[in-house]
Amino acid sequence: MTAIVLGTVSTLVLLYCGPTIQVDILKHDLAEVSKQWWYFPLKNPCLITMTLSFLSGIVVSLLKPEPAAEAGFAEVEEETRTVPWTWPGTVEEVWEYGQSISVPFRSLLERVPRHEWERVNADVHAAIREYWDGSSVNFGAVLVFGSGKKL
Repeated sequence: MTAIVLGTVSTLVLLYCGPTIQVDILKHDLAEVSKQWWYFPLKNPCLITMTLSFLSGIVVSLLKPEPAAEAGFAEVEEETRTVPWTWPGTVEEVWEYGQSISVPFRSLLERVPRHEWERVNADVHAAIREYWDGSSVNFGAVLVFGSGKKL
């Protein structure tokens, strides 16, 4: 995660400080902007940011073991499967059921003003309708299975 964040942030910062944004998009004068202390001269900072990202990923992985290893497991295997998850009812029923079991989101749902519910329901129904086949709602579920040996 550290490598991804560092790579993304450094890329965005260097792009903003470079000629792609400063000269090509913002139309600043190259001679003037290149005198600034923060100016980065490459149009594509990938050589720098990708290397920085990979190195930070290596360092972090060497300094901080995987959570499974910290918990005392070895020979850890992980498998991800996408399986069908079918709701044998209508779009409206699955949304009603979702609201009834959504304890973590209940306070958020309760704050929706009454006059907004028609629009909220229409938007949610439209999103769920993408999975509707005429007789049931066919979602997919991603399951992650893990196993290992306790040390």
